[in-house]
Amino acid sequence: MRTLPIFFVCFTPLCTAILHAEEWNFHISKQLKDKTPTAIALEDLIAESKKYNISLSILSEGKIQQGKNTMIVVNKTEKELLKNLPKEFKDKLSEDIPEEGFVIQTLCQSDNSKIVVLVGGSEIGTAHGLYWILDRLQVNRTIPEINTKRAPAFPVRIAGSWGRNLHGGATEQQIKTSFRYGFNWVSGMNTLDLVPWNSEPEKKNNQEHIKKIKPLMDLAHSLGMHYFAFSNELTYHPSLFDNNPELLNPCLSEFWERVKEKYRLLFTALPDLDGIEICLDDISGFWDNYHPFDILHDCPDCPMSYEERYRLLLKNIHEVVVGEFNKTYFQKNWGLREYEIHCQPEVFKKVFTDEIPTNNLFVKIKVTRADRWWFQPYNRTFNLSPHRTIVIFEPMNYYEGSDTNLFPTFSGEYFQNGLKYFLSADNTNVSGLSYLGGISANEWSTRSAYVYTLYRLTWEPNVDIRQVAHDYCAINLGPELAEPMADILMDTANAYKYGLFLEPIAYGQFNSFPHMRVGTFVAEGYPLIDLGKGHIQFLKNIYLQCLPWCEFTKTQLNFGLSKAKNMLEKFNNIKNKIKSEELSNKLELQLNMTLSLINTHFDYMETAFNFFDYLENSSVEKKNSLQNALLKLINSCETFRNIPGFNYKLDGVNVLIEHAQRAVKDLQAEKKLLEAVPSQKEIDQIIQEQQEKYKEIFKLYQGIMKRLGHFEILIDGQDLLHIQGNEYRIEHLRWDGPEVVSAQLFSPLPQKEVIVIPMDMDTRPLHPFVLYQPSASNNYQTSIYLDDRPGGTGRFVFDLYLLEPDGKDLPIIKNWSEYFVK
Repeated sequence: MRTLPIFFVCFTPLCTAILHAEEWNFHISKQLKDKTPTAIALEDLIAESKKYNISLSILSEGKIQQGKNTMIVVNKTEKELLKNLPKEFKDKLSEDIPEEGFVIQTLCQSDNSKIVVLVGGSEIGTAHGLYWILDRLQVNRTIPEINTKRAPAFPVRIAGSWGRNLHGGATEQQIKTSFRYGFNWVSGMNTLDLVPWNSEPEKKNNQEHIKKIKPLMDLAHSLGMHYFAFSNELTYHPSLFDNNPELLNPCLSEFWERVKEKYRLLFTALPDLDGIEICLDDISGFWDNYHPFDILHDCPDCPMSYEERYRLLLKNIHEVVVGEFNKTYFQKNWGLREYEIHCQPEVFKKVFTDEIPTNNLFVKIKVTRADRWWFQPYNRTFNLSPHRTIVIFEPMNYYEGSDTNLFPTFSGEYFQNGLKYFLSADNTNVSGLSYLGGISANEWSTRSAYVYTLYRLTWEPNVDIRQVAHDYCAINLGPELAEPMADILMDTANAYKYGLFLEPIAYGQFNSFPHMRVGTFVAEGYPLIDLGKGHIQFLKNIYLQCLPWCEFTKTQLNFGLSKAKNMLEKFNNIKNKIKSEELSNKLELQLNMTLSLINTHFDYMETAFNFFDYLENSSVEKKNSLQNALLKLINSCETFRNIPGFNYKLDGVNVLIEHAQRAVKDLQAEKKLLEAVPSQKEIDQIIQEQQEKYKEIFKLYQGIMKRLGHFEILIDGQDLLHIQGNEYRIEHLRWDGPEVVSAQLFSPLPQKEVIVIPMDMDTRPLHPFVLYQPSASNNYQTSIYLDDRPGGTGRFVFDLYLLEPDGKDLPIIKNWSEYFVK
């Protein structure tokens, strides 16, 4: 085929869309093509191109074929492939290009073909440029005209980390995906699983973990990325303190030497590890034989203040990580107490004083004042010291479970304006962003939309956020649906925020969303014990806080509901344009699920308000209002449950329905029940009395009792341990799920009435108690109640014993659900 030097092409202002299958000649030097970053990016671009019937032919010659679309890819040190380009065109390519950045320019020819030239600041920047071409291809379904200069706006783009199995760098695919979305810090394993502890089997296990992680670190490094390990602090193996709990005292210098030794062991075993991230909170990140110690709050015998303890930790960790090993230290400020460092500027300033070093130290702070709820003001602890900060972003969908089939939440406007707010300060200390890594934006979900939005903000903080929503919709739903679906997506924040949240109970509170959580309408109190009184009292507190602004609260709820209805109406206007019936059905189902959730919540709140109005004023009018609201709520719940894919827990709603039905039928009976059932504080006292009686019974009958089982379970919330025959199961009630460390049944639970006695060995203050003793009515199953108050994760180690009643009159509650029924 005849070839022409590049300077023979001519400039036209616009490129005409190509209607037939596209073919592109792709010019790249062998040296650049073989570099790991560009090789991986090129592989992804070729694979994505095939989906849209676009062929890329890899060439190395420096001339183009007439009438052929041509892509030339170089880094800024390579000049040979650019020598025949027109001068005015080359001038646009010779601008100063940051190492991680790139320039792309398009030359449109009179024969309707295009020349796209990408110049990267390095092989990393070149790879980022290839991924931007891939992004534009996904949005447009063709390689469009691209004229841009881009570079990351922040030097640190770190994948968020939490728990044991970290996401972002745990597998080869996660690392490649993280690289595709611009991350340069990833992790894959918790520090606890990497330190070569002086104990077995932990040491041997961790040696295997190190072998597994080294190739992942090498891959990350080859892509210009850094690799770090995460842990909550302090989490440790007892061998670190020679199995001597008396050393767990922040007032002892030996304590801090042992803390430093943890990181010396880590970096000695993994010298190529680039850094660590630690979080001080109500500790949840431990398992197996590892233990937690809350440096900031535990050991009351140490008179050192919260701020002093925090400063000591920062200085000691920095001394080892940065001073001895020249690594990077990320400190995550987070906790569950609203008066501490993560959201209180004065506390932050008392901790991050001039004595805290700034080199190689980054402070990670959430964009929200507290957790990932709406009605959260932006965090005010940025820009208070010279220490560089990283903004943590999390999906703002605390109402959505992993399989609740809700329409995605788009948080772009909230994220972008928070970022602008932090960056607007004089001498801003914001140096980076943190969000979930290893996740593709090529799926239709809240998490995917969140990743794509933050990927775009890390490169262009002032990007048109509506355009981001459009591009995300184009990638996942197609260009023809991008505009109308972006309109719907942009409405989601308002629909969820105003449809599910209650402003009078939100502002000024740490938790601005107390009545719902991750796929659940929360039931407070002990619903299995107190007949729902605890939850009714919880709802009454909400009612009283909303009462001065009752009409305005209902107006906001109505606004959220109308947004959800409008979203579905907009979709119905375009669904006949969707070629895929499967996609159309999925989107319609999600919108119906969202509308039904918000409608159920609206009726839930309306019924609650009318319920308390009726309790206060038992007029016929108030009764009718409650009856009408209750009927609407029951119908809303039924509609919600009948949607295919429904998977929402209506616990709190069901409690209210039961009490409202009783009030409508017999108001005095409802009032009498609420008066008769003790408060939660009184029930806690009865439980503690029962636990003392367990000890007395065990002491009295120890010689004839039979050991039923031994359990060690990590609890973060409330759970029920059910035992029947020779099997056990755990029913999760609230907060985060349990982790069974060990469970042994030494004999089957008999198919007859026996007494089960729990004996705690190491549990939280509200020790295990028996909710139901075995009886014919429950098919001889026993249920043990586990509650980890006051917070964080609690280790529950306990035994269960059996006692034959044999006519013994034992002073224990056998069935709590019937105890307060008169």
